[in-house]
Amino acid sequence: MSDVIIVGAGVIGLATAVELARRGASVTVVDAAHPGAGASGRSQGMLLPHGSGPYTELVRPAWQAYHELADAVDLDFGLRPGTQLMLAADEEHLTRARAELAGLRAAGFYAEELDESAVKDLCPGVGPVAGAVAVPDVWTVDPGLVTYAWQRAARIAGARFHFGAEALRVNVTANRAREVQTPDERLSAGSVLLAGGTAQRSLLTRSRLPLPVLGVQGWLLSVAPPPGALRDGVLLTEPGWVAPGQTRRSAVPPTVGDFAGGAQGARVSFALRALSDGSGLLGSSREALPRDPGTPDRAAAAIAARAARFISAVRDWPVTAVRRGVRPALPDGLPAVGRLGPDRLWVSTGHAGDGVLLAPVCARLLADALLDPPGALPPAFDPGRFAGPSQLIQERPDEKGTAWSHSSRPRNNSGCGRDSAYGESNE
Repeated sequence: MSDVIIVGAGVIGLATAVELARRGASVTVVDAAHPGAGASGRSQGMLLPHGSGPYTELVRPAWQAYHELADAVDLDFGLRPGTQLMLAADEEHLTRARAELAGLRAAGFYAEELDESAVKDLCPGVGPVAGAVAVPDVWTVDPGLVTYAWQRAARIAGARFHFGAEALRVNVTANRAREVQTPDERLSAGSVLLAGGTAQRSLLTRSRLPLPVLGVQGWLLSVAPPPGALRDGVLLTEPGWVAPGQTRRSAVPPTVGDFAGGAQGARVSFALRALSDGSGLLGSSREALPRDPGTPDRAAAAIAARAARFISAVRDWPVTAVRRGVRPALPDGLPAVGRLGPDRLWVSTGHAGDGVLLAPVCARLLADALLDPPGALPPAFDPGRFAGPSQLIQERPDEKGTAWSHSSRPRNNSGCGRDSAYGESNE
């Protein structure tokens, strides 16, 4: 029996395994695939500051945690300093960038406005632009290696792994989570943490747990720029998101309402960084996960067109790979971190595009909450915010206790559709 069973071997689950095991808990990580098989290995690895919202105070602790991870494992996972250059395509865009600048400064991050001449000094291939906001002293990691770094740290701390085993349901007795059911066995635990992203939507459905996790699909292009085209350590981004064919820019990520009008296609936001091997990683897009994921043509075209607005030469860069990730998100755009349903059942999901950044911080918050006396979790992240009268917990007894399962999709006040409306599952 383990003190804690964690379902999900992405950055969220593995970082939490590290934190709990270091504090003396016996931890088992269960996953149907292997570490980083989902969205964790398909990100741009940018650990960027937030100038507003509940993440603002979590950025510096996250940066510190990644430095501690680098000291703990014998693996270079690409932790490097960088400068974010937030490009403004026009005056309207510059107004949004200046609002971001004010927020970052108010949060205590150093940032400055640059004119077009200063932008071209830093990145000669960029332009024309109305200006930019430079944010030095940010950090990046290698998206393909950082999950393995967390796994190595978890192993060093004493965590155990159970890969190739799908978690089918959580078994509950006396209103307390006791077991994780896999196809072959029942794994006993003092507590259970669900940290598997969109891969756990069917588990949540079978368990009648009121958490409307959405699948948000995004594409990235691996590109091969000519030598010197990208400056090492400079992360090119833009403020807001743009729908293809539209000029109006949104200051926030797309909403569920945006996704409902699927004909709009993917929302895109220019983001480009150089990797250590000289290649580039170009993004990004967000769209509701369709019934048939199909091909990346539409999203890739939108990403390429947006990139060409800032760097015209990008049209000639070879595309060496196309990556697809499905990130877990919740209708209000914030994660769910805390207790869900019965006693000793916990969840950490819905981090969307900030999972790599938030993983170590949410791990420490959860570890604090599991201690006696427990620590406080941010109210904004409370999973219970999605519960309503129609989600009252019901138990179905069996010979081992209560199997949290149900043949139909639970109704919830978010109005989410059936699981079958979504394509493949990933973390």
